[in-house]
Amino acid sequence: MASVYDRRFRGYIARTISTALEMLQLTGTERILDVACGTGELERRILEVHPQQPIWGIDLTEEMLVAAREKLGEVPNIQWERADSRYLPFPDAHFDIVVTLSAFHYMREPQRVVNEFARVVRPGGRVVVLDWCRDFLFAQLYHLMRKVFFPQHYRVYHLAEMQQLMRDAGLTPADYRQFTVLGMWKMMCVEGKKAAGC
Repeated sequence: MASVYDRRFRGYIARTISTALEMLQLTGTERILDVACGTGELERRILEVHPQQPIWGIDLTEEMLVAAREKLGEVPNIQWERADSRYLPFPDAHFDIVVTLSAFHYMREPQRVVNEFARVVRPGGRVVVLDWCRDFLFAQLYHLMRKVFFPQHYRVYHLAEMQQLMRDAGLTPADYRQFTVLGMWKMMCVEGKKAAGC
């Protein structure tokens, strides 16, 4: 879907990225890892405001990375890499922020994934996960439907489950938001912080 993703989900993408950016409150100096970066739309939106922002975008699908590179061209402060969220190819405490948008429901071994997020974020850094929220009935039904028809789908989480995944990775749940996109998609944006001395 890389070639049509931005066009097909334009309204959804705009709303979810806006919510994530409100929570991130970027200054333009943070080192950001975007996990499951897709077509690079988050990167594009960040660069509009902070053109020198250092960002690493990873995705498991090469076609998405191709689309991201084509969209943004050669930007020296953005690095693209194909990688699995369970095995992040970065050293410990390398980033100020790790963020993933609308992709956590695909990720196998969720605790391992969040552990990796916590490993590569620096002490005092933040992890932000935005995804569908199972606290809502519609999201529960949508989860069941996708389990039947989309083999790549794994699981939609409750807010409390996401916060517990963060706690078990050594992160402290901080801010969160639950919201609806286009009157249909039931979402959550959840932030975890790594203690300054860790």
